[in-house]
Amino acid sequence: MDLAVGDSGVEPITKIGGSPWWPSDRPRPRCNRAGHAMSFYVQVRLDDVPDLGWPHGWLASVHFCNECMWAGLFDGTATAQSVELFDVRGDVKPDGFGATGGEALRPHRVTLSAVMEAPGLGDFRATGRRNPG
Repeated sequence: MDLAVGDSGVEPITKIGGSPWWPSDRPRPRCNRAGHAMSFYVQVRLDDVPDLGWPHGWLASVHFCNECMWAGLFDGTATAQSVELFDVRGDVKPDGFGATGGEALRPHRVTLSAVMEAPGLGDFRATGRRNPG
């Protein structure tokens, strides 16, 4: 995974923080505990995840209720978190509201690739070194 600082805007792409792509025909998530607007954390274009096998054109969006978390009320239940899946193919337009519920994370663009994230013995051997360390 490669990260680049900055928000690419309201696009249905994989990203952390910033302004989420959210369909105009759906209300933004609110916390069931107190009705707070939830903060956007991450969205993942499922096509970007190697070997996931999910149909083309789907987006997962993750929000949390920062107010409940800061107040110590977050207990891991679904009341203070939201994971939504959207089919972004076709004529669905974004709502254009940008970030709601407060910005939670510094925005980053994300590029995923089909590589092993943790180096293995094969990676070590490719360096030409004889011993680790």
